[in-house]
Amino acid sequence: MKTKSSTTLNHAFQVALTIMLLAISGFAAATEPTAPAAVTTSANKQIVEHDQIIPAGYEQHSLSDDGIPLAREDVIPVKTAISSGTSSPADESQLKISSRATDSKMRGYLARTSLQQLLTVYREANQMIDTRHVNPPSYEVRTQNAVQVVTMALNNQEFLRANNVNPQPQAIQSVQQQLQQLVLAQPARDMNQAIGLMQTTAEVVSRGTGIRREAVALEFMNGTLDSLDKYSAFMPEAAGSVPGAMLDLVQTAGLEENIVGVGVELKGHAQGVEIVGVVDNSPAAELGLQAGDVIVAIGQQNMGGKTLNDVADNLAGQSGSSVTVDILRNGQKFRGTMVRRKVYVSSVSGTKMIDQATGTGYIRLKQFSDSSATDLEKALFTLHNQGMKNLVLDLRGNPGGLLDVCVTISDMFLPSGTIVSTRGRNASDNTQETATLPKTWAVPLVVLVDDNSASASEIFAAAVQENQRGIVVGRTSYGKGTVQTHFPMTSTQAILKLTTAKFYSPKGREMAGAGVTPDVPVAVETSTYRGTDNDADVQTAMQLISRGAPSQLLAGNLNRGSLNVGQNGNLNVNILPSPTVNFPANYPQANQVPAGLKEY
Repeated sequence: MKTKSSTTLNHAFQVALTIMLLAISGFAAATEPTAPAAVTTSANKQIVEHDQIIPAGYEQHSLSDDGIPLAREDVIPVKTAISSGTSSPADESQLKISSRATDSKMRGYLARTSLQQLLTVYREANQMIDTRHVNPPSYEVRTQNAVQVVTMALNNQEFLRANNVNPQPQAIQSVQQQLQQLVLAQPARDMNQAIGLMQTTAEVVSRGTGIRREAVALEFMNGTLDSLDKYSAFMPEAAGSVPGAMLDLVQTAGLEENIVGVGVELKGHAQGVEIVGVVDNSPAAELGLQAGDVIVAIGQQNMGGKTLNDVADNLAGQSGSSVTVDILRNGQKFRGTMVRRKVYVSSVSGTKMIDQATGTGYIRLKQFSDSSATDLEKALFTLHNQGMKNLVLDLRGNPGGLLDVCVTISDMFLPSGTIVSTRGRNASDNTQETATLPKTWAVPLVVLVDDNSASASEIFAAAVQENQRGIVVGRTSYGKGTVQTHFPMTSTQAILKLTTAKFYSPKGREMAGAGVTPDVPVAVETSTYRGTDNDADVQTAMQLISRGAPSQLLAGNLNRGSLNVGQNGNLNVNILPSPTVNFPANYPQANQVPAGLKEY
């Protein structure tokens, strides 16, 4: 049985959240009786260019290791903030501290834990780091970073506010000086010394500032995990769950398909939160919410200045409960009431024929989740019935997902060859996935990527590119090349997520930090126009298709290295006189349904 893995993008830390919420009602003007009451019902599900969207308020789970593979993925904790790319390490650390301080699960865990339990949890976490992390740092490095994070937390207003303290600046400076002296005088060389330093740090900070020892110890542990890499994390579960219990499902942040909410994707805004996408057939879509709307109040409570976590908590609720929102649109304010319910969020969208003359279909794949392969197959059949002879598969903004699903989808297009390999410290972390001919679609393929395409997206793009199966267009992908494993903890109700492996392209190229370089780069960033006439990436793909490049690549007659856009803006395509790639004799034709598949 393949290990179920997820590989999801996170720029250093995530700044945007997806809040899947639901509503059924009509809009009414909130402050202007004469303002238009009707709001259009078009749903724009585009993700903004630089903001990673992650569903808020959903637990990440894994299976136990009682003969069933643990979940493997690379999502850092839900409700974290993304760096701008130019932020200093200190700024990024402060963003993570703020995110943890306002995270409802982290706050709930802190409220019900004790210092003694945290010391036990810290011991278990370090044991797992020592045995499973792909490259564990020394205890001295771990604890130095832990003390540094605690020191920084004392200057973090979200952290102080969450702990209901307001110490004098002189008191904070005194404690920070004591911590600096402590880490120099008592460097931790082993686990016991690290635990001792954690306890002493908690005592020093509590005595000098009034912050609970448990809050300090928890941040010390989080700081230890921060020292490993930007993806490893401690993830508390909801109260009442059983530590280490075997779960029926593997669920990761951003991969939920059946959720309860109102069905909107959000990012931060000075006046509240901005909607960047609306889920099809959701209450939000029925209400008429649109991308670009700014939610300024929830339940008539002003959202200005609140964090995304706070807004998430205000929007979340049980199925059947209602929530009222005030929005700003084009300078006008409206109010609407929504009823939360379960909604299916497909990872496949935008399916359509974009050029009948060349028989070109377009599909956007937003992530690699449980139902992605099934939904993608349905979309392919839809386009096949409309005469599809070429396909543009859009992975821009796709942060990744389940590795097994990525392998399955890659196998849908590759007749043979290596898809991806992973390598870690343990034998169980070393895998290689290969393609097989049955059920392979032979349609000529162009894959769109950008700098927000990560992990599973990069695995797919590299597999297509290095196996000569399709042409990659766009911008160099993110370069996320590590795999994380979820370990249910035995000492508490939590998951410990550790980086346990790196993944490599079919040719053995390490992808961490490198990503996938497109065959045809497009400098213009137009991902907000996905699949439209104004989309430079799609238009470049259309040029390639009109020149026969994808089909010639399938026939082995294309020199991939010659693909480029000249200074005059013209696309250069070099067709070779003889094939260089030999596909199996029974490889299906581009307009054929793969053998073994039944139509939906």
